[in-house]
Amino acid sequence: MLLVHGVVGALAHYGRGECMTGGITSAVGDPQGPEWGGLSWSEWLDFDEAHRGKLIPATPGIYRFRARGEPGLLYIGESGEAKGRRGRLDDLARGMGSHPASYYLSWRAVGLAKRPHRGHYAAPYMRQCEDAGCHVQVSWALEEHPDETERKAVEARLIQLHHEAMGIDPPIQHGGQGVSAYLEKRRMNMA
Repeated sequence: MLLVHGVVGALAHYGRGECMTGGITSAVGDPQGPEWGGLSWSEWLDFDEAHRGKLIPATPGIYRFRARGEPGLLYIGESGEAKGRRGRLDDLARGMGSHPASYYLSWRAVGLAKRPHRGHYAAPYMRQCEDAGCHVQVSWALEEHPDETERKAVEARLIQLHHEAMGIDPPIQHGGQGVSAYLEKRRMNMA
């Protein structure tokens, strides 16, 4: 509860237009841009290649995902675990590759007694996007964010900036609540 209060408090503080730790400003801009949110971002890389090539830094910080050629982001995340972003995204890659999305999302229907461990909660939703033809790419903030409260506040502010720029949160955010609508809109646009 203390952490949530810290993030909420940080957002209230920075929501008044003050510059946030990490240099995040109120400028909205393109969520896929190289300097979005006042941070310097790595180039966009194919997620599988970045994961297999161990290109993702093993440091605490922020990362983001997109579907190549499509506006907005799929997901914004943070990690401060011992293995940093690389470890967190290794969990995501394992969860995406182990089973189809339905195995995790409809575990009762496939006959499991309890929800299977999926590593990273975004894994089945990211897999749904890949299965629908999205070419998933990853980019990470070049700055490290070792302080957990600061890192979570930066992540929350980036989600807010994405909402301001795109009119919605990234579809995989908040437990994948926007994935079905995103994929349906994508399907309609491709038809």
